[in-house]
Amino acid sequence: MRRLIRKLTQFEFGDTPEKIEASRQLFLTYFFAIVGSVFLIPLGLVSVWSQRYLLGFLLLTAAAVFLWLLRFTRNPANMGRLRATVCGLISLLSLYLILWGGVEGTGVYYTFALCMLIVSFAGPRAGPWVALVFLVVLSLALYSKYSGFYPYLHSQKLRIILGIGLTFMMMTILEWMRMASYGALSAQSESLKQTSVTDALTGLLNRNGLKEGLARWQHEQFPAVLALIDIDHFKAINDRHGHHVGDQALVLVSQIFRRHTKGRDLIARWGGEEFALVLAASTKDNMLKVLNDIRETLKATQIQQGNTSFTLGFSAGVSELTSLEDWKFAMNLADKHLYMAKAGGRDRFIAEE
Repeated sequence: MRRLIRKLTQFEFGDTPEKIEASRQLFLTYFFAIVGSVFLIPLGLVSVWSQRYLLGFLLLTAAAVFLWLLRFTRNPANMGRLRATVCGLISLLSLYLILWGGVEGTGVYYTFALCMLIVSFAGPRAGPWVALVFLVVLSLALYSKYSGFYPYLHSQKLRIILGIGLTFMMMTILEWMRMASYGALSAQSESLKQTSVTDALTGLLNRNGLKEGLARWQHEQFPAVLALIDIDHFKAINDRHGHHVGDQALVLVSQIFRRHTKGRDLIARWGGEEFALVLAASTKDNMLKVLNDIRETLKATQIQQGNTSFTLGFSAGVSELTSLEDWKFAMNLADKHLYMAKAGGRDRFIAEE
């Protein structure tokens, strides 16, 4: 019991609708196990003491089964079968409490809460079908001629069916709204996250995105190589052709960067006309080869503006990144090398002092 309570108080939900739903189902299972321990077991014992043996047996069996099912919650693959089992057990217990009346006909009062749990476990998609089957079985049983059921009045039977039907309907609507809210919030969160880590113009990573990408790298992706790249004479392009042409040039550069790098590599617009390129599990020689290929592609790509055209060139400073802890040092060294490349005439790459 103490372990279950600890699990509930320290429970963590996911950050996507699927993870949230899976966590919610797991939380409900643990919660119902505690409720089963606290309420179903004492009620079952009281029922046995009062010589209501069948009711007591069902209550104690349900509590035992719920606690036993907890052993299967460790494997996510079991959650579908677990949900179906729990939903079926709650449905059977609810039908029994209604049809046999519980204690002096009060069993029906408990079923409204149980019906809410049925929809919660079934979910918004399967919930309406489970509710429909439950209502059909309940209606057929209540209006059957079997004398062993609790002797409700005709008006009471109709109210029970309508009341439980309304409970099912309201819970289904709430479940649908909950899942729709999860989806909307998740989409909004993903959109905000994407905006915070990407550059709006080029679609490349921004500074935050590059740092987050590096933080997710594994040990085998080091040592890496960092290049800090600056488009040559970019201010002159903006002054001569306008900022809209400069923006087109930046987009073109970003597309060529993507073309010459692999999916595991990181490319970011560091600011203005500066870009940062990080090659995973690579060497300086390989970085120089990639930069040279990019330069050749840029020189062969004419940017048309009215009756004139121009090409782009860039300078780059290269440094080695042995681990994430070396990021600041590697960036400062790459920046120093970039300054040397620009001071030395531009259109060149420097990787050594």
